[in-house]
Amino acid sequence: MCKGGYLLNVVNTSCVICPNSCLICDSSSNICSACIEGFFLNSSGLCSPCSANCAACASTNDCLECAVGFYNNLYSTLCINCPVGCYHCSSAQICVSCESGYYLSNSSSSTQQQYSQLCYKCPSYCLTCNGPSQCTTCLSQYSMNNLGTCVACSEGCLICEMTKGC
Repeated sequence: MCKGGYLLNVVNTSCVICPNSCLICDSSSNICSACIEGFFLNSSGLCSPCSANCAACASTNDCLECAVGFYNNLYSTLCINCPVGCYHCSSAQICVSCESGYYLSNSSSSTQQQYSQLCYKCPSYCLTCNGPSQCTTCLSQYSMNNLGTCVACSEGCLICEMTKGC
């Protein structure tokens, strides 16, 4: 028995690789029945690539699931870049999670009745943060004080701790 992406050569009982991008293939016809991620099974029984930034598709221009950092446009089947700082999003206005160095923030506009959840860059001295001035960890040249603020280490200090110094 061969693992996925391989078929059994009945002549010499060895496993040989399936055709390009094929996950499961038939040994007698060399035709695919399933493709690896990012490819779809075309009418010829071969695996064809999905469009750019598409993780799963039914055809070249019919994306079912976008790659991380992209979302599926409701008006087409193409994948569009998430807003800057978003790791995963569901639309141009809704980030689900942020890239490292960014924080998630909700906002709504009563005049336009719009809701958004976007990622914003942490302050330059924060490694991670929960908000515009709420560092959760500081860069190595900074130390967190008892108020939760990152304070610069003394000159020449590579790593410091507020209670222990340099």
